[in-house]
Amino acid sequence: MLPRAMRYGAAIGRLPFVRMVALSGSLAAGNPAPGADYDYFIVTAPGRLWLCRALIILWLRGIYRRYGDTVCPNFLITSDHLELRAQNLYAAHELAQMLPLNGAAVYARLRRANPWAEVYLPNAAGPPPLAEQPGGGENPGGSVYERLLSLPPFDVLESWEQKRKIRRFTRQADGLEEVYFSANWCQGHFDGYAQRTLQAYAARLEQALRRLAGAA
Repeated sequence: MLPRAMRYGAAIGRLPFVRMVALSGSLAAGNPAPGADYDYFIVTAPGRLWLCRALIILWLRGIYRRYGDTVCPNFLITSDHLELRAQNLYAAHELAQMLPLNGAAVYARLRRANPWAEVYLPNAAGPPPLAEQPGGGENPGGSVYERLLSLPPFDVLESWEQKRKIRRFTRQADGLEEVYFSANWCQGHFDGYAQRTLQAYAARLEQALRRLAGAA
């Protein structure tokens, strides 16, 4: 799965307004279940997050028709809003294990913008070893398509897509803590996995402390 995930990430990184692509989730951790999704954390240019997401989704439809793979760009932020909202052990683990496939300079800025993660995981600074494998090239912006889509008339399309998707996703979210949408943020973790994981971790930690107390 990993070579295919790296090819998908490289292709996403060449789309307009994409500034960084990182593989996340179970595949980045090296522990995917059979048929696991390909999850990506994506940084976009400011002011075009929702238009960028729409372009990615259109491209991914062709991938699904051709290969049947489920590719999930479920976390997008803009390059001027790199500090993560959730600052806990789960978020630190996700940040540390994500596998940057392109946009190395933006990835470095992302890590610098979230120094709190090193409090939780002080030995996990920098990208994981797999990031040293060849990935897609940097996308500094400035392509013909990006210059065209940056023109003022497309501000209307960006605003329309943003409002349309936020209304729809907000109805789906129903108060979930791991879902947040704005002009600079699209976090669509509807499964609530982080909350369940932290609750399970807290329960096991409490059990371990009780055993230690009993042994003492």
